[in-house]
Amino acid sequence: MRRFLTGSVRWLGALVVLAITGWGALALAVVGPGGDQDRLALAAVYGLAGLAAVVALVLHRGLRVALPVFALALVAIGVWWGGLTPSNERDWQPEVARLAYATIDGDMVTVHNVRNFDYRTETDFTPAYYDRTYDLKKLDSGDLVAVYWMGPAIAHLFLGRHALLRSLVGRGCASGQPAHAVSRRLAELPYLRDR
Repeated sequence: MRRFLTGSVRWLGALVVLAITGWGALALAVVGPGGDQDRLALAAVYGLAGLAAVVALVLHRGLRVALPVFALALVAIGVWWGGLTPSNERDWQPEVARLAYATIDGDMVTVHNVRNFDYRTETDFTPAYYDRTYDLKKLDSGDLVAVYWMGPAIAHLFLGRHALLRSLVGRGCASGQPAHAVSRRLAELPYLRDR
């Protein structure tokens, strides 16, 4: 019985090491340091260290070398991963390259970089941005619409004036368009719009 338990723990450990190795190698290949070749080389080295640890666990040979090497590589990956910082200074697609932000002065809110693209097709458009100031004292109503996709945990949120959203969603539903067509129409709206 003891032999069975020991073997089971080794196999379970091998599966855990394999999963961690897959995650780490993928992380290095996609966002690792250096250029494309460097990232792939680092991912391969990490993958080989993980594979050696898996083989050592399964065969119960070379554990004294393979596991410390893998543990050291795992610590290095953890330190690198923990040091990553999110950045908006990347090569984004044009339609999401500029973030909107707001400045508040009392009851006046100015939203900067409001997207107002002129779409001819989904991929053919003219980018346009503007700033818009809103007086919160004059705000009498608004809508928050959540368009869910890929399950209940992921949604696009749209904030807008009651009449604009109601006419847009109502037209889509009344014309018999499926929900994804209505959500695509909502997604084409600028985040904030004054017309």
